[in-house]
Amino acid sequence: MKQLKDEAGEAGFSLLEIVIAIAIFALSSAVLLPAIAKSYARTDETLLKERLLWLAESKIREVSIERQQLASPISGEYRGLAWTIRGERYLFEDEVSLRAISGFAYQYEAEVSLASAQNIDIEPVVLSHIVWIDR
Repeated sequence: MKQLKDEAGEAGFSLLEIVIAIAIFALSSAVLLPAIAKSYARTDETLLKERLLWLAESKIREVSIERQQLASPISGEYRGLAWTIRGERYLFEDEVSLRAISGFAYQYEAEVSLASAQNIDIEPVVLSHIVWIDR
């Protein structure tokens, strides 16, 4: 004759097993969640630095295409980013050998930072570009 097993006592998890599983989940969450939050913050910072670099490149390209010689720095603001472009004649170490060539080198420098109203601590981006200007 077959013995019938009491299924109520054999099936499922005990209360102790459930409590231990919840404790393990809580401890691992406490470790992982701050790391995930920090990762998101770094991603935001990287995207912001990318925007700063993009604007610096764009502004340098804008003035260098026109071959503008800047008497004084020009500056402005674009979508919460403050920018300044400076320009000066670039002197080579061997300037004497270049005198026979018609033209001169001009260096543009762009500095882009967050506008003062924002409360984020991030270093400004400074980018430099040298172009040849024909006389």
